[in-house]
This record gives sequence, C-alpha cells and structure tokens, in this order.
Amino acid sequence: MKRLGVEKIKKRIMQERQDLRRRLKFPSCRWFVRAGDEIVGTVSLHSIKRGDKVAEVGAMIGEEYQGRGIAARALGMLVDKVFAETDMRKLLAFVNEKNRASRRLAESLGFKKEGLLRRQLLVNGRPANEVVYGLLRNESKKRGQGFLAR
Repeated sequence: MKRLGVEKIKKRIMQERQDLRRRLKFPSCRWFVRAGDEIVGTVSLHSIKRGDKVAEVGAMIGEEYQGRGIAARALGMLVDKVFAETDMRKLLAFVNEKNRASRRLAESLGFKKEGLLRRQLLVNGRPANEVVYGLLRNESKKRGQGFLAR
C-alpha cells in the first residue's frame, strides 16, 4: 500500500472549506480520511462550545494504517482549518494516559499538557486516566505551506 500523501488528505478536508462556519451550529463535525479509494479513518471537531470559543479535536485511524503519519497530517490540517476559518480560540484533545502514540501526536501538533483526569475512562471495564491537552490559537503552528493562511 502506497503512503497517503499530504495533498490527498488536504484535498479531502478542504473540500468542505466553505461549510465549516455553517457546520459549527452542530455539536460536532467529522471528516473522512481516505487512502486511495479506502476510508482509513476520521478526524473530528466536537463538543463545540460557541460561547466559550472552545472545541475538542480527535482522530481515529484504522489499525493497519497507523504509524504512517496519516493522523498527524489530517489532524494538523483540521487544526489549521479551524483556526483559519472560525473564531475558536482554543482546541482540546483528551487522550488515554497509556496511549503514547496519541500523546506524541498531540504534542507534535503543539498541544500542551494541561492536566490529568484520574480514573476518567473505563478501558476494558477498568478505570484509566485521561490526559487533557490544549492548544491556543496563538500557539498553533501553520502546516501545509500556508494553504490556510488567514
């Protein structure tokens, strides 16, 4: 399987560029991430609090496609899209404390660890901690060669 390039991910996410402001009236927005003709995962903007101008981001990539940088590219472009097209001032990411790959992903996108929610999740019926990451608008790195420049 050929690696999914940044241009293909950018094209898919940017197809909905004009709709993002209108879509914020809903509590969540989701985009599919494709590799060739296959959908390999999703990126999402959810728990949108318009009054506070804060929302959560997330990514899910199929197990067989993980470790290829797909989530980093897709989620990075979503972060750029949100900050370029909306007045959101902060994005949050909630990650299982033991999920090192997702924690590295959040940190690689510039998210800062803000706290630990003790025994917040149930994983296979057992309590697990969740790490809260935050990214302020002014901390966001630009990815994708400025294709979302404000």
